[in-house]
This record gives sequence, C-alpha cells and structure tokens, in this order.
Amino acid sequence: MIIDQVYLKNLVTCVPDFPSKGHKFRDLSPLLADPKALQIACDLLIHRYTGSDISAVVTVSDSGLLPGSIVAYRLQKPLIRIRPPQMIPGPSFEENVDNALGHQAVALSESALSADDNVLLFDDAIASGESMLAAAALVRRFSARIHEACTLIDLPDAGGREKLIEQDVSFYALMTFED
Repeated sequence: MIIDQVYLKNLVTCVPDFPSKGHKFRDLSPLLADPKALQIACDLLIHRYTGSDISAVVTVSDSGLLPGSIVAYRLQKPLIRIRPPQMIPGPSFEENVDNALGHQAVALSESALSADDNVLLFDDAIASGESMLAAAALVRRFSARIHEACTLIDLPDAGGREKLIEQDVSFYALMTFED
C-alpha cells in the first residue's frame, strides 16, 4: 500500500498561486488520466469500505464525481450528488459555502436520503473543509448518519480535517500533502 500511495502522490501536481495568490492547488488530473493510478486509488478505497454498513455514497462536488461513482458502483451503493440548487428539480435542502472558489450554494433533493441512511461523504480533496461541512449539514437535515467523510487528498494546513472532527465527522484521506 505504501508503494501504491507513493505512485499516486507522484502524479498529483502542485500549481502555486491558483486559484488565487498564496494558494497551492493540488491538481489530480494526471492521476485521473492514468488508468492504473485511478484503479489503485479506487481499489484502496473500495477495500476500506467493503463490508461496512454504508447505504449510499454522497459526492460533495463535481470533481469528486468520477472516483466517487466508481466507489459507489463497486460497493453496489447508490450514488447521490450534491449539486447547485438550480440543478435540482423539485424541493431541496440548501447550504451556503464560502471557500477559495468564492460563495456558492449547494443542495440535495428532499427525497435523496432518509433517517435510515448511513452515508459516505466523498470528494476529491479537502482544504478549508467548507464544502464537506456543508455536505455534512445537508445529510444531517435528513437525520441520516455519516459513516465517514473521505477524500483522495487532504491538505491539513488549510484546517478542513480539524473542522470536520470538531463536528463529529470521522475523516479519511488516501493521501496527505503538507505545505
């Protein structure tokens, strides 16, 4: 597993001063474009959650959709997408997010989950944690449980992991990048 993680980490590039000055953007595109790397990353996550009582995989952003959908498919669990409110027909629950990309609203259809659900929150990366916190708040509106929040990469210097833990959300990242 250590060899796999080194292989994966070497594919994640650092783009300084993006999306704004002072930020270090970790670009997963080379990892996602490498079929072997994508398979390794997803297999490691699938191994972690096989046999768990997860009832659904909830993707937090479009950038987490590709690996999240592979994980959901392989675990044979429904994939539920958090999306902008204007992309959801019918009634929805909404939360606001302020992060490096600016202000945005995110939403889940009111029929997406139930109180019986135990979900895996999934995104490609966590930095400030604001998107993941909004996702957790949306899931909790259904009185559903959060099995764990999971990302491919964690940027712990941005504090997102700690914010999740403060909100009693268990967290796992496949890779960690410290500044």
